[in-house]
Amino acid sequence: GALVLSYHLSRHGFRVSYLGAALPIEELERACDLLSPKAVYLSVTRRELYLIHRPRLLELLERKGRKILFFVGGCGIEREDPEVLKQGGRMWPGQRSARELSLDFLPRD
Repeated sequence: GALVLSYHLSRHGFRVSYLGAALPIEELERACDLLSPKAVYLSVTRRELYLIHRPRLLELLERKGRKILFFVGGCGIEREDPEVLKQGGRMWPGQRSARELSLDFLPRD
């Protein structure tokens, strides 16, 4: 999923830095500081892992979520997360069809 999205974004002219699987939140924050991205896309494969890492994700969103668009999606996301949304994050639960993915999912200048 993440690689397909990376391909889709690059096809639309976005510079993509794929950081791989299982990147610790602390390393993600350092990457954000170094790369200054417009958007960060996180793919969640298992609900249990999302729940474990959610508190640190919320802290990251609190620090960076107003400057960077954060998209959290995948089969490990069962529904919208009000706290992620409150911090400026966007959700793409696994139940949503890939056909719904549109240019609205891309960052704007």
